[in-house]
Amino acid sequence: MYRHYLMVLLALCGIAGAFAFDAVVWLEPLSGDLTRLGGYSENEFGWSGVEQKFAPPLAEPGKRDGDYGVVVIGDSFSLRTTPDRQTAAGSFWTDFLANDTGLRVGVFDVAATPLERYLASPSYRDHPPRLVILELAERTLRNRLAGAANCAGAGQPVAARLDPMPDPFLPGGFRRQRAPRSIGEAADQATDYLRKNIFREFFGIDTTLVLRLPLSRPDLFSSRRPQDLLVFAEDLGKADWSDEDFRVMRCRLNFYQRHVAANGVTAFLFVLVPDKSTAYASYLPPAPWLIDAAERLADPPGLNMPRLDMALRSAIAGGVRDVYLPNDSHWSTTGSRIAAETVLQYVRPGPPSNPAVARTLDATASR
Repeated sequence: MYRHYLMVLLALCGIAGAFAFDAVVWLEPLSGDLTRLGGYSENEFGWSGVEQKFAPPLAEPGKRDGDYGVVVIGDSFSLRTTPDRQTAAGSFWTDFLANDTGLRVGVFDVAATPLERYLASPSYRDHPPRLVILELAERTLRNRLAGAANCAGAGQPVAARLDPMPDPFLPGGFRRQRAPRSIGEAADQATDYLRKNIFREFFGIDTTLVLRLPLSRPDLFSSRRPQDLLVFAEDLGKADWSDEDFRVMRCRLNFYQRHVAANGVTAFLFVLVPDKSTAYASYLPPAPWLIDAAERLADPPGLNMPRLDMALRSAIAGGVRDVYLPNDSHWSTTGSRIAAETVLQYVRPGPPSNPAVARTLDATASR
């Protein structure tokens, strides 16, 4: 009798083990911040296709005594700020900017080195760059640009000219990893996935930081669930942004522009990265938090701000897939290319140097 029970128990354990192994393989290794935090599988939301990177990376982590042609003060769109950041080293828009211009590009983490701190550094004092770029993600604007500043006009911006390299390097390609990295890591991922989805599906409780929204277009991503958009729930907070908030933001940015240009050598650019929900807003149900911060900050004119939002939306409207990655809040190398070319086009008259995004910029200019 005991042997019979033992055989049944072993069979059940075998079935459970097979199910667990199948779940581990099916889920695929986590790479996106939205799939990881939201409890979604890479099998459904992971990108397919080929991303690109420069090896070694072309943009450099900034040093306070460094000598750079371009300095970028930015967040996780510009450099790897955390170890779990999906974008591969050498795949950031700053790498493409360095490649397009041939200039030495130093990138500082805005959390560790705010713009004010960089402007007080030996690097800026002794080796003023031709261009200082402040890059910020849209949902962080109110926090990053809070505080009083002298708002007495935008000042006279310094013109910058960044010519493209005649023979830029070609990046290499890579694909998303689909095989489990280790049994332990895969098991932890499967456990987290089951916990979050049991609460979501059976109890109607979503304790994650991620929203899953329906898209009216099913052709904008390379994932198996292209009709769904994953975004940070933090985006909802923009519904509370007031006219006064935008006045303070413009004031702070104009202050930065005057301060940077005061040396008569360096030009200032502000690069606003639209949230994923903003970039795809045309294909989402209307909501009060789907605002266009770039449009508000560009009026009245005077701030050096390339309209990256328009370039990205133009590419999306044209059917370009994975401008933002389906499993992540950040863009792909397609988005990185568009960002670098949009900045270059802003400071350099003439046709785009990158034919791959020429149609996007032409469409933007005609709006």
